[in-house]
Amino acid sequence: MGKRNDQKGNYLINSLYSRPMNKNIYILPVSATFRDINYPEPLIRSKESLESKLKNNEFNISLGGLVSPGVYKAKLNGKGAIVKHIENKVPQTPIEFLVMADRYTTEVKVLKRLQNLNEVKAPLILYPFPKLNTFVMEDLSDEGYTSFSGQLLQKKLNKKSASKIGTALATFAVNSRTWEEFKTTESAQLNYYDRSIEMLIAYPSNLERYNRMADIYAQYTEDKEEIEKKKRYFVWPDSTPQNILITKNGDPAFVDFERAYWGDQQIMIAAFIAHVILYSLIGYIKKADTIEYLRDVFKAYKAIDPDISEQTIVEYIAMELLHRSNGKEMDGIKSSEDSLAIQKFARQLLDKGTTSMTGMFTLLKKA
Repeated sequence: MGKRNDQKGNYLINSLYSRPMNKNIYILPVSATFRDINYPEPLIRSKESLESKLKNNEFNISLGGLVSPGVYKAKLNGKGAIVKHIENKVPQTPIEFLVMADRYTTEVKVLKRLQNLNEVKAPLILYPFPKLNTFVMEDLSDEGYTSFSGQLLQKKLNKKSASKIGTALATFAVNSRTWEEFKTTESAQLNYYDRSIEMLIAYPSNLERYNRMADIYAQYTEDKEEIEKKKRYFVWPDSTPQNILITKNGDPAFVDFERAYWGDQQIMIAAFIAHVILYSLIGYIKKADTIEYLRDVFKAYKAIDPDISEQTIVEYIAMELLHRSNGKEMDGIKSSEDSLAIQKFARQLLDKGTTSMTGMFTLLKKA
């Protein structure tokens, strides 16, 4: 199938059609329909409904306040716990129409595998309720863990956490390479499509870079012989401060694995670095502290996973900054000035063809 000509200049569609279409990785066009789409009625409509159904399972449990959508503080037999309810929802944005529904199964599989990895801390599942798309897990705040992003928003940077987070992320990446591939909520191609839209809008004519990055991200190539040489591993793309808890000593714990896929793991360290840079660009962390901190993070990561491409990581960082610059799933971005500062730095990285972490830190110092 050749490139689609669209007089309205739909650059995103053009980019997807710019190479021979492979039905195994691309979203195929379908004929238009005017039929209403009927989504399943939710099994659980409220906190009270969830609590009632859990108690029907002979649980002495009470739900408290929300930690995040679908995640509740709870008391289980008088002790602290966290209840996470992951039910299919009516899509609110275009990308949500394309993400597979079964996020519960993906997260439970990841958490169970991490329970066997002593070097990486994640909440222990206490009781799973697959029929309710719900599980009860330990409350890590009882062990002194608090939100890393919450600390950054309070202009606090725990420097003790730098090497520990870098080590934990690299250990997670390397050890998960032994996992047998299982079904996840989405594909690498779909996740790239979601995260790269802003980059494509910023550079609609640079499809060569866009497609090159897509192939690395998904570990895909059109060449049948070369595809056999590609290595696809488990990827946790949401490895951001929002999903990392730390203690006063800087020990990290990872949470929230609903969205995952199999592809290039380098986005895991890139996403974390990008978000710390974002908080620095909008004034929550001093640039000098940010640079020192991230150098330690990257040094620790590379000590365990040395075979990484700094150019690819820098490009992923720029892509992630553009993706988050308008505040998507982010706290702290309060004005157009904040957004423009993030976009400007991301574009500098790409415009200057930055290929190393040292080059990126030099630009950040001047930003």
